[in-house]
Amino acid sequence: NTIYYYQGNLQIPDAVDYDDVQILAGTTEDETTTSGAGTIIVDGNVILSGNMAYETPTTPLDDIIKIPSLGWIIRGDLTINPLVSNLVGAFLVLGCPGDESVTTCDSLNQGTVNQGTVHTGYSLDLPLVVKGLIMARSIVFERNIVGNLGAQGSEQVIYDGRFIANPPPGLQDLSAAVPSLRLDVPQ
Repeated sequence: NTIYYYQGNLQIPDAVDYDDVQILAGTTEDETTTSGAGTIIVDGNVILSGNMAYETPTTPLDDIIKIPSLGWIIRGDLTINPLVSNLVGAFLVLGCPGDESVTTCDSLNQGTVNQGTVHTGYSLDLPLVVKGLIMARSIVFERNIVGNLGAQGSEQVIYDGRFIANPPPGLQDLSAAVPSLRLDVPQ
């Protein structure tokens, strides 16, 4: 279990390198098992500019804590680049705190609006699939796919059971609050 903290705006991958991101499984070294779960806390806005996927292990996982599971706690907004088609993880987009006794992230974000909003990125031809969950104050679904590509939806958020099987550190209790929703796609 690892927790990473970043103060300020964060773009992954950075603006120079738009390679996809691979989330690794836990490992066993010297009879010590490391967890595949991790949490990234960002005091600022996050821009995701590359696809994300969990590592496909080459051998069967012998311990449930090796299952890769990534959680994000974002104290700002989340913007997804329109060229991104696949993401994984649990995204909690909280925005800036309103309590003046707490350090606000307005000064960290150069005055940008940080309402806890997810922007999926405007696209007419590239659907977005998120395997995990998104919890935010608001979600702006900006993709508008038509034709055969749009038959399954412009944006799909598909709940992934790894959030319960191996919850990211600090998010164990949150899995109990996730509602059970089902939606049938019209034929």
